[in-house]
Amino acid sequence: MITPDSDEIEITIFGPGYGESIIIHVGSGKWIIVDSCLNDAGKSASITYLKSLGVNPSEAVKFIAVSHWHDDHIKGLADTVRQRRSAQLEFSSVLSKQEFLAFMLSFEEQFASKVD
Repeated sequence: MITPDSDEIEITIFGPGYGESIIIHVGSGKWIIVDSCLNDAGKSASITYLKSLGVNPSEAVKFIAVSHWHDDHIKGLADTVRQRRSAQLEFSSVLSKQEFLAFMLSFEEQFASKVD
């Protein structure tokens, strides 16, 4: 696979349906990830794609957006966020308070087990 040129915009859509995850090269080696789905190997499709291009996700991903809280759009999200913890992370207002709290609690449990 070929990495897009610095001045090129590339949009790649993943998923078995109509696009459960989208990754966008916005130029200058910067990427945006919208939603997250798993590939056939059970890994984050967008992170796997970036690595196949030789792109380091921990440096290149600047923004992660979650459009809605359906399983086919959030599976692999934890791995995506782990790969780029300093990326700006935005959730759609469609996400209810209860869903957001459940998400945050799941992260808290994962990170607490690694700290102990």
